[in-house]
Amino acid sequence: MSNLRKKQTCKVHHVASEGDITKLDPENPLLYLSRRQKRPRNETQDKSEEVLGDQCLKEELLDLLTNWKKDQDVALSKLSLDITELKKQKSVIQASNTQLEQSLQFILQQYEDMKDKFLILERDRKEKLNYITTLESKLEEMQKRSRF
Repeated sequence: MSNLRKKQTCKVHHVASEGDITKLDPENPLLYLSRRQKRPRNETQDKSEEVLGDQCLKEELLDLLTNWKKDQDVALSKLSLDITELKKQKSVIQASNTQLEQSLQFILQQYEDMKDKFLILERDRKEKLNYITTLESKLEEMQKRSRF
């Protein structure tokens, strides 16, 4: 940013006048009127100074805009690189999410299969228990008959 402020090559003109009006004598109003202490005005000199001042201003503005454009280009290129990096990260995350979804789907399918097998085994177990109970009751009944 220090390049933005360039030393101005234009000449600065100073005017000779009293800086503090309160020091002037209020009794004598003629003291307020002063003679012109400058050189008489030369129109060609004023025009050339005006042209030089305009050129100086134009050059300064052009330098400011050029430096600003360079700064903006650098910032834009950094943003572009950041966006490219974010797009790559997004692609990696999407691929990872797809793999996770596939893994979850596989695990869900295995869970459903095991649940079905468990329900079948549970039903078979109950049937076997019922059969055992009926066999035990028959055995008891047969034992009772054999005692008599």
